[in-house]
Amino acid sequence: MNSDEIKQQHINNYKQGVLEIINNNTNILFDEDIKSLIKKPPLDSMDIIKNKIISITKGKKIVVNNTKMDSVLDEFRNSIIVSFSELKKIRIEKLYNIINKVNLDNDEYYKFIKKDFKDINNVIKKKIKELIQESGKQLLKDKDLFDKVDDNLYKEISDEFLKYIKSSYIKNIMENIDIKILVKDMTLINTVKEVSERYMFTLKNSRVFDL
Repeated sequence: MNSDEIKQQHINNYKQGVLEIINNNTNILFDEDIKSLIKKPPLDSMDIIKNKIISITKGKKIVVNNTKMDSVLDEFRNSIIVSFSELKKIRIEKLYNIINKVNLDNDEYYKFIKKDFKDINNVIKKKIKELIQESGKQLLKDKDLFDKVDDNLYKEISDEFLKYIKSSYIKNIMENIDIKILVKDMTLINTVKEVSERYMFTLKNSRVFDL
């Protein structure tokens, strides 16, 4: 293997390594970080959505069917989480587009800066908000969730709950998602920087490229 072939192998390994870093960073962001904010908490007492519904109905002296409610809440959460695969594709594709503009044959190297993530994150956060709102509209669609409730009272419960979802719930969860995204963006920036520094050091200092 001559020096040109060795150099090309070095370039290919570097590129593949950065692509894997992007994939892993994005998968952890959605499958662990953001998912932890959406999925069912380990204790019922921690389930703020269920507690809010119970609080609303208790004030109106309405009994909630807990079994059905648990099932409906699972559907609500899963309908959001199942869409993460599409959001992951969006983030990965846009980050790939950034690094594909780099010409490694001219001894350039990969790097990310904060502004690279602005448009990506705006798209992702907008879609998550839309998912929560749309799924929230469907959450209380079954009047049988409540015992002996007439149409007017059912509408009151639904309207009050949707108001909560669209205001306090989304506000709080998006603030937490912002933090999760920021941490992963900075992790990606720093990790790619470290890998790129090692790559460039080897490229400029290894004797095998001069053979």
